[in-house]
Amino acid sequence: MSEKQIPGKNVIPALLSIVASLSGCAGYQSETEMLAKEQARNISMNLPVKSANYTLISAQSSGTLIKMTVISENNGQLTLSPDAFLTRFQYQICTDPAMKTMMNKGVNYIIKINEIRTGNQYQRKLDRAVCGITKI
Repeated sequence: MSEKQIPGKNVIPALLSIVASLSGCAGYQSETEMLAKEQARNISMNLPVKSANYTLISAQSSGTLIKMTVISENNGQLTLSPDAFLTRFQYQICTDPAMKTMMNKGVNYIIKINEIRTGNQYQRKLDRAVCGITKI
């Protein structure tokens, strides 16, 4: 599996673009679990994605939840702290029309960062309530 290199300034948009661009690939499904499973599978086909000192390494579905795991690299200073990364990623997901549609259909997300240097884990769950999305 080849590693895709993305310039450091595009860490959040690049990760979001993979997630958002594949949102429509599953098409309309009457079951939200099938939609989440298909989206997680499509994201996984494009991994790993590396940017700055973070790498998106997995996307898995569990019911209506898509769990994305990001690791920080052990070398050098992080461009963004894990909390700053999660905050920016949350903003991008919550404001993206395709992601809003997915959440309106009942798909939720967990973004988890494993910080290699310290062993700390950071996690953020994103759903309609967190994003302030009113169901259409």
